Amino acid sequence: MRRLKDHGIGVTATAIYSKTRGMLAIAAGADSIEPYLNRMESLDIDTSATIKSLAKFIDRHGSNCKIMAASFKTVAQVSAAFEAGAAAVTLPPSLLRAALGAPDVVQAVNAFARDWYDTFETTHLP
Repeated sequence: MRRLKDHGIGVTATAIYSKTRGMLAIAAGADSIEPYLNRMESLDIDTSATIKSLAKFIDRHGSNCKIMAASFKTVAQVSAAFEAGAAAVTLPPSLLRAALGAPDVVQAVNAFARDWYDTFETTHLP
């Protein structure tokens, strides 16, 4: 990683399954790290504690590294990753649709759209 960084190449450390791997990647200059949440949970690793520790390590050392969590099976895992300190996530479109397509969300968006149309008599934004 350090050689790549010395040549100006951005580095993402992927397949992070432990605090130690994450900390080593951060110390080596990784621009981002990708802890794999679902896989870590399958190994009985506390994912929230791991991400919190990595976020603290980043802050303590003044690193610009970002935590981009990955490997999700549920929307709850995504929420937990953000709550623990992930800056971004990578997830399959089906999970994104599930997160944004909850019936309450769809209903609220449709209500706002109707209100907009009733108020401005147009479906286009200014």
